[in-house]
This record gives sequence, C-alpha cells and structure tokens, in this order.
Amino acid sequence: MKRLIEKETGFTLLELMVTVAIIGILVAIATIQVPAMITRYNVERQIKEMYSDMMNARAKAMMSNRVQFLTLSTRQYTIYDDTNPAPDGNGTLDPGLDRIVLQKNTNYDIIPNLATMTAPITITFERNGLISNLGNIRLGSTVKPDYDCLVFSAATRINLGQYDGTNCNAK
Repeated sequence: MKRLIEKETGFTLLELMVTVAIIGILVAIATIQVPAMITRYNVERQIKEMYSDMMNARAKAMMSNRVQFLTLSTRQYTIYDDTNPAPDGNGTLDPGLDRIVLQKNTNYDIIPNLATMTAPITITFERNGLISNLGNIRLGSTVKPDYDCLVFSAATRINLGQYDGTNCNAK
C-alpha cells in the first residue's frame, strides 16, 4: 500500500519572529533618519528659495533699470525696489521710502560672511545686474544638506554652495 504524504504549508513561529524583528529594525532606523532628512530638505529648500529671490531681484534691476536692494537680518531678508525719489530712485536704500518687493522669514539663522559689509547687511543689485558685495551667506543648521549657502564669487556670479565647517564652497 502506498501512503500519501500531504505536505503542510505555512510559516513556522521562528520565521514569523525573524520577520517581525527585521521590520522592527527597519522602523527604528527610519524613525532616526527621517527627521534629519526632513531638516536637510528644509535647509536646502530655503537656500534655493533665497537664491531664486536674489536672481529675480537681479533680473528686475536690469529690466526696470532701477537698483534693487537686499537686506539681511538674523532670520529675515527683504528686497527693496529703489523708487525714492520717483521715478528711478537715487541708488541708496531708504527703508521707509523705497518700495518693499518681497519680505521672507527663514527657519534658520542667516549667517553672512561678506568681506566688504558691515551691519546692517545690504546687498545691492545695480541697474546693470552687478552685485555690490563678494563673500557668502549661509543658513545655520547642524545638518549637512547638499546646498546650504550662497557664494558671491564675482560681481556677476551667485552660486549655490555647501558649507564644510570653515568655508562655503560653490558647487
């Protein structure tokens, strides 16, 4: 007589315990890594937004043939259109009289390292698009995003960069 052997299917208790342990380890790693990834993303997003706003101010200065000013404080930057005296301004910033084009807050401290600047920090975009100051601006954070600073390397260049602990290096 031939005996039929039926094969049982399913998971053993040991297989289930190993699977649950692996999932637990992955969840633990994710909960540690995700907040740092979000912070890196936020720093990078804000520096790219600041870069975009500066490039727009520079383009507007050339298109309108009027000076644009960027002022920096600890966690805020403001872009002014030189409108005083009318119609094309006088080339100097008059905060109460020149028109505010844009004012934004950041979640991180704005740390300038501009060789030719004293407080309050003002960057001028001339009518021909030239930048008045050389140096860099970075956002203070403890994470290492791909981009966290802006480098003014020439009167015509603004580049995104990464702060290495001592210098802001353009990428």
